[in-house]
Amino acid sequence: MRTFLKLVGGAALALGILGGGYLAAGAVKASRLEASGRAYIETQLPLILANWSVETLQTQAAPQLLKALTEQPDRLDTIREGFDHLAKLGAYHHLSGLHGQTFIFSAGGERMITASYQATAVFDNGAARVHVRLTHESGAWRILEFSTDRPIFKNETT
Repeated sequence: MRTFLKLVGGAALALGILGGGYLAAGAVKASRLEASGRAYIETQLPLILANWSVETLQTQAAPQLLKALTEQPDRLDTIREGFDHLAKLGAYHHLSGLHGQTFIFSAGGERMITASYQATAVFDNGAARVHVRLTHESGAWRILEFSTDRPIFKNETT
């Protein structure tokens, strides 16, 4: 009986060590994804905001977003109109208060990685809160959703 308990205890210890190693490896991967997602936002978001460029947004768009824009062309017109209005904020300066989180979902052997970020974009004439949702596919981040809250103009005349 004692030998049996030692075997069971040893097996449980081995499983615990393997499980802990698996969790540690997952935490390291999540940390790397978090860092790469943030770096992507810090690089790509200013390119969009500097000119409120629909074209830049499209070059960074995930296939799902591109498909939605193709199937609903009026969405692209709405984005252009929104960007035209936001361009009244003036020259882009910087992002403030960037924060976000990465999510890893696994089901049925499939894995989906997404991230959500928010930041305040500061311009000559005001600021706008920007929300971006990313997807990580084939080793690269792409924009899945992009939106802004109503901009705050320094002199509310627009």
